[in-house]
Amino acid sequence: MIAISAVLSDCDAIEDMAVWGRTKEAWLCGFLVLTNGVPSEKTFLRIFQAQDPKEFGVAFRRWVAGAHVFMTNELQGSGSRVQLAPTPATDRDSPGKTPESACAACPRPAALKRRPGKRRIATVLSR
Repeated sequence: MIAISAVLSDCDAIEDMAVWGRTKEAWLCGFLVLTNGVPSEKTFLRIFQAQDPKEFGVAFRRWVAGAHVFMTNELQGSGSRVQLAPTPATDRDSPGKTPESACAACPRPAALKRRPGKRRIATVLSR
């Protein structure tokens, strides 16, 4: 759950996941039991290296489909209406602005800025 949440928050390296988890630990503890705290970079790396990329892809798509069905049923059952927020500006829409700079509500922590030498998740999974 931490890895998926970190990736959805624009973390694309193993190191980013660990930093993101540590910065969001209080929030994560609201719905996860983290007896030993947030996993370290080495733990995330071991987990991703142990995964078969194809099997992970199949399982992840199944999980997303199940979550979609669950959320759809929850929203329909509660009578809630979902209103999507406007899409942030892109380079095409607004020259000189990136989606990251256009989304002031979602700033990227300074600790997650790109650094050379980080192990990208796609690279780890492709081995």
